[in-house]
Amino acid sequence: MGEHNNQIRTARDAARNCRGLSQYSFLQLTSELLRDTIRREQGVLDSMKQELALCEAGQLRIRKKGEKCYFGYKERGSERESSISGEPERIQNLARRGILTSSIKALEHRLKMLERVAGNSEEAYYDFQMKKRLERFANVEIDLSHLLFTKEQNEWIDEPYTPNPYNRDSLTMQTSSGIWVRSKSEAIIGTSLEVIGLPYRSDDLVRIITDGNKGAPFKDTYFADFKTPNFLGGITVHEHLGAFQIDHYADNALQRLNDYHGFTVIEIKGRPVASNEFTWSFESDISDAESIKRLIRKLLLPL
Repeated sequence: MGEHNNQIRTARDAARNCRGLSQYSFLQLTSELLRDTIRREQGVLDSMKQELALCEAGQLRIRKKGEKCYFGYKERGSERESSISGEPERIQNLARRGILTSSIKALEHRLKMLERVAGNSEEAYYDFQMKKRLERFANVEIDLSHLLFTKEQNEWIDEPYTPNPYNRDSLTMQTSSGIWVRSKSEAIIGTSLEVIGLPYRSDDLVRIITDGNKGAPFKDTYFADFKTPNFLGGITVHEHLGAFQIDHYADNALQRLNDYHGFTVIEIKGRPVASNEFTWSFESDISDAESIKRLIRKLLLPL
């Protein structure tokens, strides 16, 4: 098992069948993310409307004389105004109502714009054409990663690397392509990437550029669970955080993520890994097929 893991390999070795990538075109991914955004913001809008329905009706009036503020309450449709300067809780509630009213109007306008973009027939047409062409290329056994990723990304995919040489006895599970990993969860993620044909590296050294900074981690401190090319022209560095029952695991995980963001990490020459390209997942993120699909979308399009 240890010898198998310590063999030099490439990211392409993990993805022999690239046909599945045809279902993950850039346009389709962005369209799915847009629909997710619409669903989330619709949920926020609904919550705001529910809260607004429970708020006291009326409008807060604020007047300032010198250094002192005076607060009044005016019922909708009425010209009469009552003083509420001595009622701080009521002032806050009415101010909250004003914020909710403005926010709801802005969010409703934003949702209309998003729904218009999501229903754009021209985008759907181009997405269909791209998917159709990718499927054709896959059927004649053209490696889709060469088509979907940049020249620099493909050089990274084909660059040989040696997986983490430490603690090889903890490699107890295998992915469908035979790559040894350290947990059932990592095997699920690796196999899912292999099913769609997404090239990836597992247990690969994170290239942290410290520039002599004090407090920097050792150059061989971290080996990422997974690295994949993404549709932004870079490399996604992914950690699966699934062992919080182990002592100090949370502290170590937080330190690792902090170091990733605190120092420069280089995977492709001349292109530092962006902050959004460091991703992570928990056990709930691989609980079913739909959650795994969302995880793959995050790896391919880490926005």
